[in-house]
Amino acid sequence: MLQALLDSIPVALGIATYGVVFGALARQAGLTLLDSLGMSALVFSGSAQFVALPLLRAGVGPAELFVTALLVSLRHLVMGLSLGPRVRGLAFGHRLVLAFGLNDEAYGLTTWHASRHGFNPAYMRGAGLATFLAWTTGTAAGAAFGAILPDPARWGLDFAFTAVFIALLVPQVKGKAGLAAAVAGGLTAVLSAPLLGGGGQVLAGALAAAAVGGILDREP
Repeated sequence: MLQALLDSIPVALGIATYGVVFGALARQAGLTLLDSLGMSALVFSGSAQFVALPLLRAGVGPAELFVTALLVSLRHLVMGLSLGPRVRGLAFGHRLVLAFGLNDEAYGLTTWHASRHGFNPAYMRGAGLATFLAWTTGTAAGAAFGAILPDPARWGLDFAFTAVFIALLVPQVKGKAGLAAAVAGGLTAVLSAPLLGGGGQVLAGALAAAAVGGILDREP
């Protein structure tokens, strides 16, 4: 678990950065400091929270917010399915804790470590904890001092969200199968965007990448 916390430092810095951006935007959308921090602690999903802000500002109801967050977060289903066989023997409560801490960055760190040293639930807990602390701390800072950063995009901080995902993706792309999976996932997401929207295109891209990678990486 300590090793996961140490490995997570570079990623956590990026998470904290766009946590600051979220906190600042949340205050601009009318959320209080407590609202912003509570949302990050309970929802704990950057993409869903960023999508929710304009909806909150527009005054939509809880049902619309729930459905939107669900669609944006469908990729977690794919991540959960890939890790399911590795956590099947753990107690249900333990699996719930791991599920809550599962996000894109924690998943990337966990699978990266598992490919080298085997899967370790303690490592996954550490990765989830590191990302949780970085996200909530960044949110609190952004919500508290958001007035100093009136336009995060002006400073390029909005790109931190994308940069973290690029940093997680590059080490995973190995060999022809990995490259083909990355290209297939990216193209599918882009081409399906007009039809499926944000959450749908991410899920479609994930499924396409998994299918292509699985086919090309099969053992003879």
